[in-house]
Amino acid sequence: MALLRSKQPDGKFLYVTNQDENTVSVIDIAAAETINTIEVDDSPEGIDITANGKHLYVSNWGSGSVSIIDTETGKRIEDIKTGDGSRAFGDFIISQ
Repeated sequence: MALLRSKQPDGKFLYVTNQDENTVSVIDIAAAETINTIEVDDSPEGIDITANGKHLYVSNWGSGSVSIIDTETGKRIEDIKTGDGSRAFGDFIISQ
């Protein structure tokens, strides 16, 4: 089940959480196709991207964590433990 999405600031890529698969799909908007699938922790839900488009943040309510993804490499670079049952509804507030 796809839940939430976030678009890169340049409008080239769309990121969609796949809760049942524990992944994020990277979609090339112009080509209308999935170009990458990134594994994250359990039950990804909330998703947001930094203003410069370099990092994607994914809230994983099943594992109580936030995964950080490098959008240039398409790799998960870190998981931050938050707490059991953490959920992200609405927008993240991201400062750099």
